[in-house]
Amino acid sequence: ESVDLLLQSFAMRWTTAMRAGWLVAFVPVTIALGAQLFLRQRLRAVGWLGVATASCGVLLLTASAPSQLAHAGTGDLMMLSSSISWAAYTLISLRPVERNGALRVTAFAMAIAVVPNAIASSLAGFSIAPVSSRVVVASGDVFVRRGARAPAAEPTALRFARPSPDSLDSRGSLSVPVGL
Repeated sequence: ESVDLLLQSFAMRWTTAMRAGWLVAFVPVTIALGAQLFLRQRLRAVGWLGVATASCGVLLLTASAPSQLAHAGTGDLMMLSSSISWAAYTLISLRPVERNGALRVTAFAMAIAVVPNAIASSLAGFSIAPVSSRVVVASGDVFVRRGARAPAAEPTALRFARPSPDSLDSRGSLSVPVGL
């Protein structure tokens, strides 16, 4: 996980946010291809159509560099590399997620990823934004005391973090996207 985050952070020096967004949106394609190649999960015809369409879009996007960025190709290549790294992380984490839950595995991966990313970012001159103690307490409660059972952790997490209404489902429960 730390590899793709690091690649994305540094890629933003050499590409635009719009291009980066479209390239990150290519991640489902790399996951689907990785699942086909390594896990022997077959894609149906509509899946292959999606892969072809997304691939053509990425080729069109990266075929020309914006005039204001001389090194856009470098940033775009780093973003594409991050999507391959992200796919590898996703496919490798399938079994740990089955055993421990998505929330716990993701929290563990992020806790590990923060160290090399913070060091590399600091050395490259990026500033690191301070983290609110409320976020740390809410995250610690969800991860340590409640494990991967996000609904059980909601009252404490909501009290500290106060998520936006967009992150709540129709029942008022914290929605956490999981899986492929």
